[in-house]
Amino acid sequence: MLTALVFFVATAEFAVIGLDDQIAADLGFADTSIGYVVSAYAVGMIVGGPLLVVTPAARRANPTMLLTALTVAYAMLTILASVAPSLALLVVARAVAGAFGSAVIGSCMAYGARVATESERGAAQAWVLSGLSFGTTFGLPIAAFLSTVYSWRTILLLVGAGVLIVGLAAAKIVPVHFVPDERAQDRVSPRPRFAATALRFATSSFVTAAVFSVFSSAAVLLRSVGFADQRQAVVLFGYGLATIVGTVMVGALIAKAGEERVTAIGTALLTLLLLGAAILSALTAVELVIFFVLLGVTGVSMNPAFAVRVMKTGGVGVVVNTLHSSVINCGIVVGGVIAGAVTRSDGRNSALFVIAAALAGAALLTVLAAGKRPTDQRSPDNVRT
Repeated sequence: MLTALVFFVATAEFAVIGLDDQIAADLGFADTSIGYVVSAYAVGMIVGGPLLVVTPAARRANPTMLLTALTVAYAMLTILASVAPSLALLVVARAVAGAFGSAVIGSCMAYGARVATESERGAAQAWVLSGLSFGTTFGLPIAAFLSTVYSWRTILLLVGAGVLIVGLAAAKIVPVHFVPDERAQDRVSPRPRFAATALRFATSSFVTAAVFSVFSSAAVLLRSVGFADQRQAVVLFGYGLATIVGTVMVGALIAKAGEERVTAIGTALLTLLLLGAAILSALTAVELVIFFVLLGVTGVSMNPAFAVRVMKTGGVGVVVNTLHSSVINCGIVVGGVIAGAVTRSDGRNSALFVIAAALAGAALLTVLAAGKRPTDQRSPDNVRT
């Protein structure tokens, strides 16, 4: 249920990109201005999400009420966006929706940790976060396909209804399956390890920025080697499938090798992959396809390991997980800015790959630095935020 909820939230986030032509034509603005809508949502996730969950009301709320309130608010804001009469109101609705969307994802990550034992936490996070990959791999294409039959307003309305239905069902089912922490009554909760948690946040942000600096340029890179739009879609679909497979694999490996080792190996492989692309500079069509498949396996698919690492030092609460979601979204924004600044259409993008490799290398340094710090969990796995 949590995976399905994250899927609908991710679909609601990315559907606007596939519906940009319709939205621009209907509201009467240039299609390039759709960037304002996308950026507003991103700012809402980065800034609004953490501010939302640190409020006293959110921190005191029980899981059922919190997840219900966040889900209903997000669904209503998505539906409100579907009836927006102007670009300004659409931007506002999406900005506020971004804040609630970040909080919903943070809640799902927190609750996903509480429905599993500590040894199963990696696999649980893998399934919850795979909803993001499912959203980009299947949700966005489905929304784009439906746009040939229905208006963008109808599609956002349907997605909002899906969020509401699945979210209410999840809020009813999930708390029943919480795994209690038997140690909770026998100890006092230690304070959070801020330095260790900050290093883990940095790892997530650097890796995400490295991946999205390249992924944001995917269309340009593929076009430079002769891929038409239809073939680009096939390659990106393959990338999406690779992220799903990689996410599930990482979740399984965490239980066997530990999240720190999985993160270190995955980050090292990502750095080598990007360095290899930088050395080759002008990749051939076949090399570029292989590159994107490997990028899917070694990039954002490490999110479950990132999540478990943060929980070891910051706890399993909604606040820390929403902050983690915000940090990841910062990486997405930074990656997009880098892509826009240095990507070239002639296929010679060694600078892009060098910057991405440097970011991945910085992430690897944070992993090594974090390995020298203790990782005691911040708080018992209670059912409060």
